[in-house]
Amino acid sequence: MTDINSKHISKLEKRLEIHNQRMELLKKLSDIVNEPVQLENMLNLIIPYLVRDIDGVGGGIYLLDRDYFKKPCAASIYLPDEFLDRIEEESKKKSIRFDQSNYAAVHYHDFDAWDDLSETPYMILKNQGIRGFISIALQARDNFLGYVHIYTRKKRKINNELSQLYTHIGKYIGLSVENRKLQLELEHRINENSSFYETSKLLISTLDYDMLIERVVWIMHEDLGAKYCSVLLLDKSKNELYIKAAIGFTEQAMRERLKVGFQGITGWVAKHGKPLIVPDVTQDPRYIKVSDLIRSELAVPMIAEGEVIGVLEVASEEYDHFNKQGLRFMTLLAQQVALAIERSQLHQKIREQAITDRLTGLLNRQYLEDYLKTEAVYFIKQGINVGLVMVDLNHLKEINDNHGHVEGDYILRKTAQFLKTMFPEEPVCRWGGDEFIIVMIGRKLEDLDRRLQQVKENTTKWSRENKIRYPIEVALGYAVAKSEKDLKGLVDYADKRMYEDKRLGNKSTEVK
Repeated sequence: MTDINSKHISKLEKRLEIHNQRMELLKKLSDIVNEPVQLENMLNLIIPYLVRDIDGVGGGIYLLDRDYFKKPCAASIYLPDEFLDRIEEESKKKSIRFDQSNYAAVHYHDFDAWDDLSETPYMILKNQGIRGFISIALQARDNFLGYVHIYTRKKRKINNELSQLYTHIGKYIGLSVENRKLQLELEHRINENSSFYETSKLLISTLDYDMLIERVVWIMHEDLGAKYCSVLLLDKSKNELYIKAAIGFTEQAMRERLKVGFQGITGWVAKHGKPLIVPDVTQDPRYIKVSDLIRSELAVPMIAEGEVIGVLEVASEEYDHFNKQGLRFMTLLAQQVALAIERSQLHQKIREQAITDRLTGLLNRQYLEDYLKTEAVYFIKQGINVGLVMVDLNHLKEINDNHGHVEGDYILRKTAQFLKTMFPEEPVCRWGGDEFIIVMIGRKLEDLDRRLQQVKENTTKWSRENKIRYPIEVALGYAVAKSEKDLKGLVDYADKRMYEDKRLGNKSTEVK
């Protein structure tokens, strides 16, 4: 192995180590946010992990809303009392640098670049050897909430990958802070309705998008006693509302799509962004009949970042069934749901980034390892076998050595594209380097043999049809697990069979 390849592998190993650290950080943050603790306690639990991840020497979370946070520094670690006292004094004078216009979402602030540093509390930190700090903006919807500051003794550069990660984390924490604030409002405004308080906590703790929507439907059904309930989401590309989940409606009604502003009471609500109570739908020309029994309706918009993202709707077979109390409940619920949907989508986006191989866009090794510990075990317990197909890209080293790693990355991406074409319904993962793994659930051995032979037979044809600069050649091996014990050695066994195929030199389409 050449020194260049050794360095390349070393870099990949280092990136994998950093990636695993980021995964652990995201998991810790998710666990903390989902704990039923007070806002201040949540922030004090979060800040040490951020300081450790950035290799800082201290940190603070600064929030602007004085209605909820009496001091500018809502949470801190390893910061001197003298500094925190000065921060509080300066914030009262409004001379401290916490306004949104001064900062990007993620930015490193070098104390040496501040002309007036000696006039600020930060001089206290510089005198202790601190060179600057990384700021992470906290945002929720279109609201700016404050910053996380992580103080460092070394100057830091923020690359695009770190910037994207900490931008998402800032939004994630911001949404969590906003959720906690909303909980406080609910406790003050409707503490007589304990069921709604439990509902809000349930929504905040739900990260699965589809499960979240289903829960919302049942909340409306149970708390309002409504026989007809639906969650409609906005398809921005077509400017149409469609029912994501519902109770009481026919299948035909579930398939209907409504033009925003032109069709239905919910279409009117989505266009104007205002709630609406209709005591008698038979007298309202906007109503679209979905049942001969419905007499009254209540619809409330869900708004995120200033834009309508959907509508919550309940209907009754009684005239004038919904009152101001129901409207207040639905309005508060819509606010919670909009935040929960944002948080769920953001969590999903972070999770997708964590389990996606950046070069090829395939699922990564972390995804497969987790899959084999969870979903695969479930299938085995249900009596369904789990198969793995190991694919090794031949001649990658020669391409790297003769043409450079840019060309090597090119053929890896094209190989990933080819495998997704051959296995469109199965999870395709990049295991590492030039190896890929496809997960095959419930397949017979004959079917696996047939599929793998198709792969070998189509590599040359696909490469030619798609004008690939270097023909794709692969070695293949598969293994099937029928018990939990088999799962532990599944990857190794598939790997051995792949190397046996490689040893034979791919002279036959038969997979040994």
